[in-house]
Parts: sequence; C-alpha cells; structure tokens
Amino acid sequence: MLSKKKPAAVATGLMDHQAYADAWHKLNDLQRQSHDLQKQLEDFRLRRDKKRNSLDDAADELLKSGKFPTAPGAMTAEIQTVNEKLAVVNRALELATQELERQRREVSKAICRAARPVYVAIVEKMKGSLLEAAAALAAEDQFRRTLIDGDVDFTGELHPMNFPAGAFDLNEYDSTISRWLREAAEHYPEAK
Repeated sequence: MLSKKKPAAVATGLMDHQAYADAWHKLNDLQRQSHDLQKQLEDFRLRRDKKRNSLDDAADELLKSGKFPTAPGAMTAEIQTVNEKLAVVNRALELATQELERQRREVSKAICRAARPVYVAIVEKMKGSLLEAAAALAAEDQFRRTLIDGDVDFTGELHPMNFPAGAFDLNEYDSTISRWLREAAEHYPEAK
C-alpha cells in the first residue's frame, strides 16, 4: 500500500520559482513607477492650477523649493513628457501582467508535476481507507441483518452505527464510493 518512506518535500509556492518571482518583482516595480508618475502628474496639475499672480507668490515658491517657479509653457512640456512616460509604463504593465500569468501557468504545472507522487500517495491512502471502511460497513450491515432476520430487538442495547444507505456500497454503480473510485482510477491510474 503506502511505503514507509516519506515523500520528498515539494516546492508548492509560486514565489519558490525564480522565473515567477522575477516576473512578479518586475510587475511590482512597474506598478510603483506608474504610481510615481501619476503622483508627479497630480503635483504638476496642482501647481499649474494654483495661481501665481504676485511677486510674493513667486518669492514663496523660490524660498520653499529653492527653484524659480516654472513657466506655464515649461510645465506643459513636463506634463507631456510625464504623460508619455506613463503611457509606456502602462503598456509595459500590460505586457508584464501577461508574462506573470504565463509564468504562473507554467510554474503551476511544474509544481503539480513535482507534487503528483506525493498526491498519488495520499490518494492511495484514501483509497485503502475507503475500501477498509466499505468492508467494515458491509460487515456492520451483515451483522444487523442477521439480528433482524433472527427477530432480535437490538436497538435498545446496540445502537446501529451504519452510514447513509448505499454511500459505501461497492456493488452499487452510483454509490459515493463507487463514483470516487472511478474518478480516482481515471485521474490517478498509478494509484494502487
């Protein structure tokens, strides 16, 4: 049935795989860049919308930032440059998201292939346990039927511990256990 040997550890997390981790970090970096550029645009818009009509306002700007206030035309050019960068970053984000999803699919397949022997061992154990349970339930059913056939009033002394009728009936094609065993054989034919 199951060997006493413990199955080897399987890397089950996507981040345990370098290609996926690299794609994830690249996407995060691009998201940060996009956020920074959007913040920069918002700052430009706030500065542009703020009216600087007096010499005092210009002097305040020079004192706060150490820079002369940007002329409206120059700010418009800066906004255009940031918008162009943002468009490139957003397209890179789309492509990086597609790559991350592709890596997720590939790494998930690799994880599942590596984990299959471990899972097959679990399915084998389940199968053995279910077959043992089915045999025990058949014995319990036969025991009760013998008492019933002998007209023995046993329910006051022996509380019946049967399962829902047919759930573990191996002779019934559509019983829960029969369906489970067929599905296990289909998906895990190597499970003994």
